[in-house]
Amino acid sequence: MRVRIRRDDLEITGELDERVRRRIEFAMGRVAGAINEVSSILDDLSGSVSRERIQCSVCVRLVGGQEVEVVEADREIGIAIDTALERAARETQRRLELDRRRYAHDKKGEPS
Repeated sequence: MRVRIRRDDLEITGELDERVRRRIEFAMGRVAGAINEVSSILDDLSGSVSRERIQCSVCVRLVGGQEVEVVEADREIGIAIDTALERAARETQRRLELDRRRYAHDKKGEPS
């Protein structure tokens, strides 16, 4: 699983960068074998309509080509990151489970 972190209009220390990387690996750990890449984009929304908020966008690219995208914003960068990654992990697990069920259902209809 490849991890990419991008920062738009936001100063981030190496420590925070490493925290994001660890959180991605932890959140996606159970399904890492089914993931090609996880991208996270952190953006400072300060000055926009949604004052002093940090946005965390997560894109999970699965081995089969599907993508899961989640966007979360909060005043606290840690909360934005954690919430976005938790939502992305749940949605990724849900999609993989649906694919497994669909595959199992299709296999039942095939002659042996």
